[in-house]
Amino acid sequence: MELQTTRLRLREIEEEDWLVFHALHSDREVIRYIPFDLPTERESQERVAEQIEDACTQPRRNYGFAVVDRTQEVVIGWCQLSWHYDNCLKGETELSYVLHRGYWGQGIATEVTQRLLQFAFEEMDTHRIFATCLPTNIASWRVLEKIGMKQEGHLRRHLWIRDGWHDSLLYGISDHTYRQRQHIHRARQDTMTCGHALKFTDDWEDGRRN
Repeated sequence: MELQTTRLRLREIEEEDWLVFHALHSDREVIRYIPFDLPTERESQERVAEQIEDACTQPRRNYGFAVVDRTQEVVIGWCQLSWHYDNCLKGETELSYVLHRGYWGQGIATEVTQRLLQFAFEEMDTHRIFATCLPTNIASWRVLEKIGMKQEGHLRRHLWIRDGWHDSLLYGISDHTYRQRQHIHRARQDTMTCGHALKFTDDWEDGRRN
């Protein structure tokens, strides 16, 4: 399975991806806000092996993808959707992602998460997606808000990250809200298209009169 965006390919995780996984999670700045300790090479290999095994499990609950830069054909991160029930129509889906810091601040995270929402709601017919992030992780919660997720809660001392317990912000979006946003977006695009067409017609008529 592969999902594509303008700049990216989200493909199934492969055995050799453990090297990128290991490099990502060995960067203290990358794992600053997530509950991962610095991994050993063996632990990184085992995590990737688990992802590959999950892809063969039926019913499949976890969809892990390597994020590939289409221009350079290099893996720059990973992302995942995790269903919390066998039947995705009845359950919640958790969204998560990690990117190489050389690709931060370029809209990559927004591109990845928008495609994951589209896949979950339009291709998997899931009911609801949620994600959590630390209140101090401003870049992440801005991404979640940009793709239409709303803050639904503030979880006190929710996540253990190396030095102790941390609060988390809970964000979510339902299939109903997603489809409403898509409808509004398409309506705006149609309006802009009509506006351009009308301007072209007016300019053409003015040209004829001149």
